[in-house]
Amino acid sequence: MAKTIYERDGITSVENHIGNSDILGNVIYKDSNDLLNLIATIKNMNGVERIVWSERVYQSPSKVNEKVKNLLNA
Repeated sequence: MAKTIYERDGITSVENHIGNSDILGNVIYKDSNDLLNLIATIKNMNGVERIVWSERVYQSPSKVNEKVKNLLNA
């Protein structure tokens, strides 16, 4: 399913998750109609039960590199 979603126009990446969302897709779109059409297409795929849409308004700087260094140096 994730591969099929990834192949859609506008999808920039797909992640498989454990928890509240099975698949998370990152999307770019030109206007609301593009987004609406993409959501409608994915909603109609076999096996899709629901779609939840949200939009990132802020992302903190990543600390992954520093945490990885600390783990490796411990």
